[in-house]
Amino acid sequence: MDTQLQPGTIRMTPVRKRLEARLYLFQAAAGEGKNQTVVVDLNNHFSFGTIAVNDWLVYDSLGPNKRVVAHAQGTQVHVLNSPGERWKTDIFFVFENDGLKGSTLEVRGSSVTEVGEWAIVGGTGEFARAEGIMYKKVVQDFGNNRRMVELNIDATYGPSSKWT
Repeated sequence: MDTQLQPGTIRMTPVRKRLEARLYLFQAAAGEGKNQTVVVDLNNHFSFGTIAVNDWLVYDSLGPNKRVVAHAQGTQVHVLNSPGERWKTDIFFVFENDGLKGSTLEVRGSSVTEVGEWAIVGGTGEFARAEGIMYKKVVQDFGNNRRMVELNIDATYGPSSKWT
């Protein structure tokens, strides 16, 4: 694609691609190596809430032959006076293999205990300008704050015009 536009030139490209995927996110508390959550409790010092920094593995399937396809890296914030167990979530899914290496999806939303959804609010690389929804539900609970979450992704994305 020719990315150099002359002054006064307008280019319209009505191209959007569709992303539909089912992936599996392994959420784990501290102590799981690279696949963990580090929690900073602000209640003791500021009576405010909790911040969790996450680096979770994302797999292509369940079972013994599953492959890591991405890392879910980001933060969750739990405000002390928020109702229930809701956390404000902001996570980047950083893809690691095939033609998607380095591409990201950014998701935001509220975490709920068993079933919920996150908004896909952006992306880079192959997923430039992504938007959509990521439905999630717990499919395996291993105890000790470790669980497998099924992610059903429904998004669109479009090519990026890189200016040179």
